Amino acid sequence: MGSIVGIMLKHFCYSAGETSIISLFFVLMGVVGSAVNAILLDKFSAHKKQLLIIGTLVLISLFALFFLLKTGNVYLGAVGLGILGFNVISIISHGYSCGCKISYPAGEGTTLGVMLITATLMGVGLAFMCTWILNQDAYIKVDCTDDIP
Repeated sequence: MGSIVGIMLKHFCYSAGETSIISLFFVLMGVVGSAVNAILLDKFSAHKKQLLIIGTLVLISLFALFFLLKTGNVYLGAVGLGILGFNVISIISHGYSCGCKISYPAGEGTTLGVMLITATLMGVGLAFMCTWILNQDAYIKVDCTDDIP
């Protein structure tokens, strides 16, 4: 995830220091989102409803993130990526919890292991694909030298 965020922010002309600040906010808000999501999941056990809410919030935060990153403001970018992290990272624990519940006869360790292997392979594949797409000049062409006097 970090490599994709770094390449994505480079195309929006953020420096390495700014990228680290924004990425830190993404991770911190993701931890907070995971805790909030776990508390709500334990309290209400409404898997489907919570999944739909989180999915909707992810879509909204992705659109907001695009516009916030285009401003070039580090703090707005951090807020946008933080909101996305709050929603995206929190869905991981929700998915594992739901997956273990629906595959009840199988052991929890076996189910979780299969889901982790699948998620890891998919994540590696998506990281390679997104990196390749972001490095194509035909998709994103940004000139970061406009602000240099």
